[in-house]
Amino acid sequence: MIIAIIAISLITIVSGAALYYGGDAFNSNTVEAEAARMRNERSQIIAAMEVYKSEGNSVGSGFKFKDLIEGSYLKQVPDGWIADNNFAYKPLDMNDPGSLNVCYTANLQDNFTFPSSDPDVFPLNKDPGFGIPYCDKENLDKLVPCCLGR
Repeated sequence: MIIAIIAISLITIVSGAALYYGGDAFNSNTVEAEAARMRNERSQIIAAMEVYKSEGNSVGSGFKFKDLIEGSYLKQVPDGWIADNNFAYKPLDMNDPGSLNVCYTANLQDNFTFPSSDPDVFPLNKDPGFGIPYCDKENLDKLVPCCLGR
């Protein structure tokens, strides 16, 4: 009986430790996967916009994603994305550290970093000294996977 109680206690302790330490790995992998998905969606949109423009179409202030769908440049727009002139972005909840973390990670995965001292960069607590650029930042590379709308 005592051996059974000890065995159950050990299983409970090991299970708890696995959830505690495995949870961090799960969260980290989730952020990495979401960032990769964001980068992939943005790449698809940018490629469709480039083909659209190369055929003599304008991507100006009146541009809408439906133009890409109607012209068969995109089958569908990924959920939540917005077209704004030459940029496509996915609005983020600025109060949600998880959303900001995914955005920041997506930029890091593509080797884009932005100093938080720049007035057109939203500073992050996660990585002091760096942040996420606003989409209207002057000379922002259109390949930056994640930027913030104002």
